[in-house]
Amino acid sequence: MRCEVPSVKNPLEIKEQTYKSDKEHKNKYYAAMGDLYAMSRYESEDKKKIEYKVWSLFDISENRKSIGEDIPQLSNGKTLSHILTRGDLLLIYNTSQQELYSMDNIQLQQRLYVVRGFESPYTIKLIKSLNAQQDKDLGKGENIKSFDNTPEKIRQSVNKLNYLIKGKDFDLIGGEIVFLNKK
Repeated sequence: MRCEVPSVKNPLEIKEQTYKSDKEHKNKYYAAMGDLYAMSRYESEDKKKIEYKVWSLFDISENRKSIGEDIPQLSNGKTLSHILTRGDLLLIYNTSQQELYSMDNIQLQQRLYVVRGFESPYTIKLIKSLNAQQDKDLGKGENIKSFDNTPEKIRQSVNKLNYLIKGKDFDLIGGEIVFLNKK
């Protein structure tokens, strides 16, 4: 019996079939990719060249088997800067993180977003941290058009997004945002 599934662009090759066919495409078991788990950012030494990569759980398990680490520290001569995963808190800004330092906590809360996931190697989905609506009620999300009125749900290229990361650049202490490394 055969199972039909919706079109999958790049299915994963899971393993070889036990009973071989004369048709090449029937000789392996295939599966859909599933959710993208993490996004890593790699930077050159001068921080001018940046590269993003997304990783599924399958990719991470393959990395662990082959190179001994979940996410490689180096990629194309660039060093791993940080890793974003679903649930991470980001504080977004327009052009310079300096603009955040002059804001009060209420204004900062409007710029605080939770990572909801990744759609591709370059698209990130965020939702305001204070939002209680369900994803289906918010739609697909939108690009940031104005930093004075940021959308409830963001779906944007990560290359066009400037952010600070909770635990690395800021922390939440008693509901207040505290910057760790003011530059």
